Amino acid sequence: MIMDLQPKLAVPIHGRKQQMKQFKVLMEKVLPDVEVIIPEKFKPIKISI
Repeated sequence: MIMDLQPKLAVPIHGRKQQMKQFKVLMEKVLPDVEVIIPEKFKPIKISI
């Protein structure tokens, strides 16, 4: 789905930390223009779009 949408930013919200890291590595290979932010549990993040 992410490849169809061509986003500028991707934030995985479900999965274990290892799965999220694998997602980030995959995105860097497949869609290098997409910024991936891996959130930390109970820590708010602020993004601007």
